[in-house]
Amino acid sequence: EASTPIPSGEQVLMKFSHHYWPMDALKTWLEQNWDMWIESPPPWFTTRFIKRIIRVAPPEALPMSVLQGLAEKYSDDKNPDNWSSGSFASRESKGMRTIRNLNTDSRPGPSRDALVRRETKRRRLLASSQRKNHFLWAAALFCGYADLITTVLVAFAYLRMGTEGRIAAYLIFGVLAAHLLSEAIISLGTGQGSLAALVSLGGGKLLWSTWHVVENRPIGGGLSAISGLVVARCTHTVLNSLPQAVVQLILVIQRDPSEVSWLMLLSIVGCSMSIGYLVASTEFTVDMSTHFRVNHPSFTGVIPRRSTIRQLLIMGGYLFFIGGYLVGKLIALTALACASLPITVVWCTIEALALLLLRTVAEEGIWRFHLDGLSNAPASLLIHIILYIAMAMAPFPFIRAPGFVGPTPWACFVVYNLVINPVMLFVALNVGVASFGPSDIFWAALSVSTAISVLGLVSVWLSMNSERRHTFYRPLSLKQLLNDEWEKRTLTHMRDNTLAEGLDPSRAELLKISPRFWVPSEKLKTWLSAWSDWEEEKPAWFIDDENVLGYSFVQHITKHAPVEVLPRMLLFKLLRGAKKHGEEMELSPDLDSPELISLVKRRRYVRRGGLSTKVLPGE
Repeated sequence: EASTPIPSGEQVLMKFSHHYWPMDALKTWLEQNWDMWIESPPPWFTTRFIKRIIRVAPPEALPMSVLQGLAEKYSDDKNPDNWSSGSFASRESKGMRTIRNLNTDSRPGPSRDALVRRETKRRRLLASSQRKNHFLWAAALFCGYADLITTVLVAFAYLRMGTEGRIAAYLIFGVLAAHLLSEAIISLGTGQGSLAALVSLGGGKLLWSTWHVVENRPIGGGLSAISGLVVARCTHTVLNSLPQAVVQLILVIQRDPSEVSWLMLLSIVGCSMSIGYLVASTEFTVDMSTHFRVNHPSFTGVIPRRSTIRQLLIMGGYLFFIGGYLVGKLIALTALACASLPITVVWCTIEALALLLLRTVAEEGIWRFHLDGLSNAPASLLIHIILYIAMAMAPFPFIRAPGFVGPTPWACFVVYNLVINPVMLFVALNVGVASFGPSDIFWAALSVSTAISVLGLVSVWLSMNSERRHTFYRPLSLKQLLNDEWEKRTLTHMRDNTLAEGLDPSRAELLKISPRFWVPSEKLKTWLSAWSDWEEEKPAWFIDDENVLGYSFVQHITKHAPVEVLPRMLLFKLLRGAKKHGEEMELSPDLDSPELISLVKRRRYVRRGGLSTKVLPGE
C-alpha cells in the first residue's frame, strides 16, 4: 500500500513481473511520490527503474508529469521505431536529465484521460511495429538455420556413399568450418568478447545477435546490437550459404542423376531461398532502423515509412533482384568451374583484385577495412574476400555504404556481373562441358534469371524515395562522409540505444567508427582542445561505460588518434609510468611539444597500438 516503505516497493517493481503489480496501489504510490523523487532522488531511483516504469506500467498508473512528458516528446514523431524506452532515455548521468525532461511547464494542457488515451495508442502502435520486426527476424532465423541444418544433412548423406562421396562431404564440412571460424574471428576482432566467439564456433551467432536486438542489449565492442545482427547475417550468407550453394550445385551436376537425392536438391533450393530473404530482410532492418537512419542519413532512408504498398514493392523487388542475380551467377560460375577450375580461379582472382582497386580509389587511397579490430592487413583481406563474394553473387544493398564497397563501385560491379555472366557461360560451353546437356537450356535459364534481376531492380528504383536514389551510384568516401557529418549531424543514436543531442556526442560517435579515418587535423585538434573541460564536466558520451558498451571514446582517442592533435595534458598522461632503461621517466613540464609527441609515438609503437593501463577521464 501507499504506507509501504519505499525500498520494499522498489523491490516489488524491479524483481517481479508487472503482471503481478498492485495497480491501484502503484498509481497512488507513484502520483504521491514522483515529484519528491525528482527533487531528491533516492539511491534506487535509477535510469533502470525509470525505464521500467515508463515501459511496462499501465498508462492509467503513470504520474501526470510522466504522461505530459511522453506526450510532448512524441507529439511530432510519427515513427513507431523511435518509441522505445531506450530511445526515450537521455544520456545524462544516472538518468537525471530524463527525469527533468518529464517535468513540463504549468500551462494548461490535455486532460489526464486524453493523455492516457494518447499513451495507450502510442504503445499499441509500438507493439505493432515490434511484432512486424520480430516476424522478419524470426523468418530470417528460420531461413538461416534451415539452410545450416540441410547443409549438415547433405554432408552426412555424401558420407554414407562411401569412398566416392567422402571427398564431397569433407569439402562441405570444410566450407562450414571456415564459415564458423571466420565468424569467431570477426566477433573477436570487433570486441564482442570470447563468449560471442565461442557461440559463433557453435553455429549460434545468428541467434545470439538476434537475441541482443530483441532484448535491446548492447552487443559490446565497436558495434551496436543492430549492427552486430547485420554483420552476422552478412557473414552467414556470404561465408556459408553462397559457397555451399556453389559447391553443392557443382557436386550435383557432376554426379549421375540416379545418385542425386531430393535432400541434395532441397539443400540447394534452401540455400538460394534463404539468401534472397536474408538479403532483403537485412536491407529492411538497416534502412528502417532508428540507429542507421539517425546516424547515417547519407545512405539510408531509401524505403518509405508510410506506404505499405511501396514497402512491399521494394521487398519484392529485392527478392527478385537478388534471386535472379544469384541464379544467373550460379549458372555461369558452376558451368565455368565444371569446364575448367583453373580458368575459374584466375577469373575470380582478377575480379577480386579489380574490386579491391575500385574500393581503394573510392576511399581516396585507403584499402584497409575501417572498423577497429578488423583494420589490420590479414583481417582487411578477409573482409575484402567477404565483400567480393557478396558482390559477385548477392550484393547486399547496405554494403554500398562508404567504408564497405562504396556507392560507385557497388553500382559498377552489379552492372558488370549482369553483363559478364553470358561471357562466362560462353567460355564454359566452348572449353568442353559435355555433361551439361543442350546448351539452349542454360542460355534460356540465364536469360530468364537476368530479366528477373533487372525487373527487381526496376521495382526497387521506382518505389524508393526518389531523393535517395543517388546513394546507389554517386561517389562518397568515408573521409568525405565523416567530414560532412562532423558539422551537420546534431542528433545521434548512441551504442547503448539512447538518443543524444548536440555536436559533441555526434562527433564522439563519428570518431569511434574507425581508427584509420579521421577528419582534417585542424578540425580534430580544435575540438579535442576542450578535453580538460570534458574531464571536469564528465558528459555521458565521454565517460561511457566500457563494461556495457565494450569500447569507450577515451580509449579510442588515446589509442588511435593522430598524436599531433592530442592536447598537451593528455600527452603527459599517456606517458605516465613510461620507463627508460628500466627506470620510470621523469618528464619536465617545460618539455617542448615536438619531443613530447615523439615520445608518445615511440611508446605507441613499442606497445603495438595498445596501452598497458587504461587512461580514464579525470584520472
